[in-house]
Amino acid sequence: MVNGISNFFTQSYFDQTYAKVRSALSPGTTTAQKKASLASLIGTSGASTAQSALLSMKKTGSTLRASLSGLTGLGSKSVFKQTAVASDKPDILTVSSDASKLSPSFKLMTVEVSRLATKQENRGGSLSSTGRDLAAGRYDFALDRGGKSYYFSAELRAGDTNLSSLSKMAAAVNQNAAAGVTASVETKDGASRLVLSSRDTGENNAFALRDLAGGMLISQTGANQNTLRAQDAAYTVDGAAKTSASNTVTLAAGLSATFKSADTRGVTVSASADENAVLSAVKGFVSGFNEGLSQSTRLSRELSALSKTYSRSLSAVGIDVAANGSLSVRDSAVKSARQSGALQSLFTSGGSTGFAARVQAKAQAVERAPMQFLDQSLNTYGQSNSLFIGLLFSGSI
Repeated sequence: MVNGISNFFTQSYFDQTYAKVRSALSPGTTTAQKKASLASLIGTSGASTAQSALLSMKKTGSTLRASLSGLTGLGSKSVFKQTAVASDKPDILTVSSDASKLSPSFKLMTVEVSRLATKQENRGGSLSSTGRDLAAGRYDFALDRGGKSYYFSAELRAGDTNLSSLSKMAAAVNQNAAAGVTASVETKDGASRLVLSSRDTGENNAFALRDLAGGMLISQTGANQNTLRAQDAAYTVDGAAKTSASNTVTLAAGLSATFKSADTRGVTVSASADENAVLSAVKGFVSGFNEGLSQSTRLSRELSALSKTYSRSLSAVGIDVAANGSLSVRDSAVKSARQSGALQSLFTSGGSTGFAARVQAKAQAVERAPMQFLDQSLNTYGQSNSLFIGLLFSGSI
């Protein structure tokens, strides 16, 4: 088809084709009909191939440009400004941070955890699983938590064993999620007991059980026996005393901690440069660069020439250049170059003639005019049919 394009733009042929295009794009024509008509003019197979190649090339440019953003960015957008926050005693507390909210001035704090937040737990008395200590009848009881009361009932039938009666009590409690308490029956060595636990930690989740209307179910089962008290966590941040209903707390804007154990030893929470983020960004750039090299087009040749021109500078920061211009990373060397500042210098200095600036300019050129970087046959095809390819590619139709 490429061989037959030489006559495409002769005046008479152009006039005829232009009339066909106007007809194909008439207001009353559907989008599907427009695409079908244009594709028939330039050849469906050729249009699909050219459009696919253009999209692929444009995506390659976008990927390459995006892979540079963190390495060449300024301020908070620079990966070199990102910090990693760590706890020196993760057995006592672990930390997590949000770089977008954490203050750049944060460096160090000391946290001491004197008490963990706990849930309340009640463990009823031990009853023979097969025994029948609880008389048949309807039993009403209440659970009080956080200033509110929740009401339950259990219908025990003649012949119910202690195990089945306790199971009915547990089921009644579990049916009301708003009560904030879960119940289960613990069975061991032929004996059963009712176990109740607050769903969440903290003093406000303490609860109490009571019989209603003269019932004896709570008292007979010992369900109101408190074996673990609900309490708030107690801790200090740089000496300032604090409490929390949860074991996950906010230490500062963008910085949270999860308490694992209570310990009188102070925990140092510190921030330092995030080496892993920098290394990941470098590997992302190398991947985007090598993707451009894989195109086997003008872009591949130009990127290869570029990496070879800067091979010595790249190698000095742990990025090696192969014979074909592709890049690879030496992790330890990249980390050392980050610490010395050489890595940041490579990606942020040199102005418009610097390595990163030249790669970025190339990526932007590919995004703007992907057709210019295709191989010769597709480029020729695309130029000869630029009107139709452009309409299809741009999404105008």
